[in-house]
This record gives sequence, C-alpha cells and structure tokens, in this order.
Amino acid sequence: QGSEMKIQTAASKSQNLEWAQDKERDGLLVHSYDNVHGYEVVDVAVTHDNSRFLSCGGDKLAYLWDVKAGRVVRKLFGHEQRLNAVCLKPKDSTVAMTASYDATVRLWDLRQ
Repeated sequence: QGSEMKIQTAASKSQNLEWAQDKERDGLLVHSYDNVHGYEVVDVAVTHDNSRFLSCGGDKLAYLWDVKAGRVVRKLFGHEQRLNAVCLKPKDSTVAMTASYDATVRLWDLRQ
C-alpha cells in the first residue's frame, strides 16, 4: 500500500520530473530530476526493476535516467519533431520505443 513507487510529472510547461512514493493520496517527494529536457516532459516509462526510467518531451529527445544516481545515462535522439510517448519492454527493459509527431516510431536497444 504505502510502498508502491510512481512517477509524477509537474504541469505541462514544467521541465521537471519528480519521483514520489505513493503515500495515501499525497505523494512524498523523494527526488526531483531537473533541467535536462529543454521543453515540457510528456511521458515516462519505468524499468521492470524500478532502477531506471525513460522520459520524453517537446525537445525531440528521450532520456534514460538512473534513479539512484539521479542522472541521465543515455540520450536517445533522431526524431524530427517532439516526442509524445515512450515505453519499455516489460520483462527486462532492454528495448525502448519512442513515438513522435513526425509520424515515426523508433525502437532502441538499451543493451548497448
């Protein structure tokens, strides 16, 4: 109940990500991941083991974050317009998928 982790993003104009612990209805802020996306953050996906997460936004980029270290470990780039969705392979999080308003979907091998 009180130990489930979730990602919360701030308002659409914010460039911050917040990792919060679900504690009844009010989230207990654990860490804020700031100043990486140049525009709003629009989607996040958490790895199967909660050790990393992927974020994307209006800057046409996706970032893979190390939760414990609080830093970006990989930047995924190549879309021509803003990203609108990210997801990870459910069982082992070795593949990421990004979707963009440029009408493309890209698959990324995160083992490399």
